Amino acid sequence: MNTKQATGVKKSRVLVAGANNPLFIGSAAFFPAEDYDVFFARDGCQAYGLAKQILPSIVFLDRSMPVLDGEECCRLIKGEERLKATCVVLVTEDADSKFRQARHTKADMVICKPLNQQRFPDLLSDLLEKYGRNTGEAQEQEMFIELPNLNKT
Repeated sequence: MNTKQATGVKKSRVLVAGANNPLFIGSAAFFPAEDYDVFFARDGCQAYGLAKQILPSIVFLDRSMPVLDGEECCRLIKGEERLKATCVVLVTEDADSKFRQARHTKADMVICKPLNQQRFPDLLSDLLEKYGRNTGEAQEQEMFIELPNLNKT
């Protein structure tokens, strides 16, 4: 039994969607098992259905997914009453249009590939602090937050 389980602290639920999402491929490095319950979806349709079931704290959506892309999946998640306070992060390769995408889809943040593994824990911690652990605890928040560029070492 780990310390978090022994003290009754719940793990944060994180949903990662998109087989080309670097978080999907290298999840063990980005999400330590003792801190997070990580769920995976290969496409946007599966991600949307899973989000409604597990009520994650944070959803990382690859912008380019089959069946339902990350932008449309984000709109659906943000349109669900029980999920509207969930932090949704779009993961993309297109840095030029990232803020336009965030406004258009209601994403809370857009980050660009490749992801910086050393800085990612700080991003995750900041997002959980701002949006809350476990959906339902989060309050309506400002749509955008400024964080350091995670793409540079």
